[in-house]
Amino acid sequence: MNLKYLPLLFVLLLLGPGCNLEELNVNPNDPTDVPLETLLPPAEKALMDFLAGDAAGISGIFSNYFQGIENRFLPVETYAVDRDFLMRPIWEDLYVDALTTLSLIIQKSEDDSPHYAGIGRILMAIAMSTASDVWGDLPYKEAFRGPGVLAPDFQRQDEIYVLMISGINTAITELEKPESLFTPGNDDLFFGGDVSAWKKVAYSLRARLSMRQVYRDNALLGDILPLINKGIQSRDEALVYNYNEQEFNPWYQFQTSTPYLQIDDDFADLLDNDPRESALIKSSFGEKLIGPYIASDNAPVYLITYEEMHFLEAEYYWRSNMIPEAETSLRLAVAEHISRVTEGLADPMEVQDYLDSNCIVISGQAGLSTIMNQKYIANFPSIEGWTDFRRTGFPNLTPNPGGSSVDNPNGEIPLRFPYPLNEVLYNPNVPTPQPDLQTPVWWDID
Repeated sequence: MNLKYLPLLFVLLLLGPGCNLEELNVNPNDPTDVPLETLLPPAEKALMDFLAGDAAGISGIFSNYFQGIENRFLPVETYAVDRDFLMRPIWEDLYVDALTTLSLIIQKSEDDSPHYAGIGRILMAIAMSTASDVWGDLPYKEAFRGPGVLAPDFQRQDEIYVLMISGINTAITELEKPESLFTPGNDDLFFGGDVSAWKKVAYSLRARLSMRQVYRDNALLGDILPLINKGIQSRDEALVYNYNEQEFNPWYQFQTSTPYLQIDDDFADLLDNDPRESALIKSSFGEKLIGPYIASDNAPVYLITYEEMHFLEAEYYWRSNMIPEAETSLRLAVAEHISRVTEGLADPMEVQDYLDSNCIVISGQAGLSTIMNQKYIANFPSIEGWTDFRRTGFPNLTPNPGGSSVDNPNGEIPLRFPYPLNEVLYNPNVPTPQPDLQTPVWWDID
C-alpha cells in the first residue's frame, strides 16, 4: 500500500459497513474530522486508477489497441469478461475509493469552500460520465448515503448525463467565487489548486459530453464551439496526471515482469510509417509493447488534451458542412499530438508529408472517417477510443475471432461492460433484463 494514501483508509473506515462510529467518536451524518486537503489526493489518485487501470485495458482490447495475452486479459481477447475476477474490483475501486470520496468532498465543501466543491464536481463528472459510458445505467443518487443503503437504485444513463452537466455548470460558478474558506493547493495533484485551469477543464469536458450526445439531440451541436473557445487552449492547460518516483505509471506496471497486453497487429499496422510509431510502440524480442511515451515508469497520463479540443472542433465543422475549416482543425489536432508524443523531435518534413496524406477531409461519411481515424490514434490507450468507436462507428475495426458467447451473442466488438457479479446477486435494482455486451448504451444510436 502506498503510505501517501493511508488517509483514504481512514475515510473508508468512517463510511464502511460494520464500523463502530461511536467508538471513533464521530457523528456518522457529519464526518467533518477528515480535512479536505486529506481527501482530495486519494480521490484524484483513485480516479486515475479507474481511468488508466484494468478498465482501460479491457476497453483497449475491445478497440483493437491491445491483444490480451496473459493472466486476466487473456479471456478478454475473445470478449469473455469475468464478472467477478475483473468487473468487481473495477466497480468497487471506482465506487469506494473514487466516487465516495468525491461525494464527501462535495458534501463538506459546498457551503463554505466552493473551490474544493467545484473541483470535486468536475472530477465526479469525469468519473460518472465515463462509468456510465461503459456500463450504462448506474447507482448515483442513493450510492453515497452510507452503509445503510445496501441496494442503491440505478439512474438511467441519460439522467446521469443531465446531472453531470448540471454539476459542471455549478462547478464553474463555484470556481468563479472570489472567496473560499479552504482552497486547494499542493493537495490538488493535477493543477496545484489553480481554479482558472479547472474552469477551462470544465468547459472542455462539457464540449466532450455535448458531442457525445449529438446523435440523440443534434441541437447540442450549437453549444460545442463556444465551449471549446472557453476551454483548454494550450498543451500546458491539459488535464494530466504526473506520476513521481513514489508512483509507477499504470501502463508501465502492465508491462513489468510478464506483460499482460501487447499492441494489436491492426493498430501496429495503422502506425506503420507514422511519425509517432516509436513513441507509441516498442518492439522487444519480437513482441510489440506499449511505447515509452505511454508506458515509461513515471510517464504522465493525459485525460483531456489540447488536441482533443481541435478534434471536437473538426467534427463540429464537418457536421456543420464547413469542410475546409474541418480539415484545418484536423491538421492542428494531429500536428499537436505528433509534437506532444514525439516531444518535438519528429522531422518537420515527415510530419508535413503525413498531414498531407492523412488529413484530407471531404463531405459525407468519408470525411468523418478521416477525422475519427486520426482521433482514434490520438486517444490511445484511453477508454475514449472505444467510446468514440461506439458513438460514430469509426474506425472500421475487425472483431476478434471466437468472440461469440451468451454474454456476447453475435461475436461483434462489445458495446458495454457487464455488471459485476456481486451487484447482480445482491442488488435487486440492477436493470432487468440484464443487458448483454451487444446492448448499446443510451447515446449509441448511430
